[in-house]
Amino acid sequence: MNAAIRAITRKAIHEGFSVYGIERGFEGIINSELRPLHARDVGGIITTGGTILRTARYPEFKNLDVQQRAYRILQDFGIDHLIVIGGDGSQAGAEALMRFSSKKFGMVSPAEFILILEETGLIIPVGRWMMKEAMEKCKQIRTVIPEFKVNINISQVQVAKSEVILDLVDEIEKSGLSTEAVNIELTESVLLENNINTQHFLKELKRMKIKLALDDFGTGYSNFHYLSELNPEIIKIDRTFTANAVADEKEYYLLKQFCEMIHRLGLKICIEGVENEEEWAKIKKLKPEYCQGFYWGKPCEYDDFIRQFVDKAQNK
Repeated sequence: MNAAIRAITRKAIHEGFSVYGIERGFEGIINSELRPLHARDVGGIITTGGTILRTARYPEFKNLDVQQRAYRILQDFGIDHLIVIGGDGSQAGAEALMRFSSKKFGMVSPAEFILILEETGLIIPVGRWMMKEAMEKCKQIRTVIPEFKVNINISQVQVAKSEVILDLVDEIEKSGLSTEAVNIELTESVLLENNINTQHFLKELKRMKIKLALDDFGTGYSNFHYLSELNPEIIKIDRTFTANAVADEKEYYLLKQFCEMIHRLGLKICIEGVENEEEWAKIKKLKPEYCQGFYWGKPCEYDDFIRQFVDKAQNK
């Protein structure tokens, strides 16, 4: 296996290769964190290779140590805000969404750059930067909408490989927000990592009375075990579940029964993916505490969010 890897590597080094139609060589691409010869199997080779190719595409992420890269690329990151609507139609808060624009390739999909951040460890400093920005913006909005809350996504890498709970506490204190103004969103992939760090993180969230939202429920490994063991305060219904429910009576019935069960457990529901008035008419019959979707607005930069939502609330 190693001989085959070396042969392929030599060929790539001498002849170069094409990434997304762009001819590349290996110079400056493989750094100390990317070591294909250390992969133990084909899966490891493929995973490492994917990291190399993604890193090759975005030079902002290579040839610097983690701290240097974080400082270098932070200027290219931004935050969009997606409105969170209360069940009564009020403006309950916003979900902070990370955005990245490459100088060479323009806007990059989160599905791509989040993987790079996680694989290189940059998600830790960039994630803390996002906490700071999101909380500062929330603090400003609460001068107009006192009950406004911000939802912040935390990745598996942050929980497993950093003291993210200390970062969270520090940024809350610096922003002057109360803990009830912040909701933390975790996907099931984080919760599947049932290790000491995860347990500690969840325990500290409870202790500090920071609400936990289980994101993307209805996909992947979703099961009721999480609801009883982890006891999140909010269950976020994935938009694919919502799309099926508004289009099919049987799916709608299932969603209705699920929502009733969640409410009996004393938990709150956020239904994602409401796209139009017809869908909203169906969804609000389920009595969710929160909703999200393009029916109310697409993710937008802070200034646009203020004009679309906060200024209107101030003028009422």
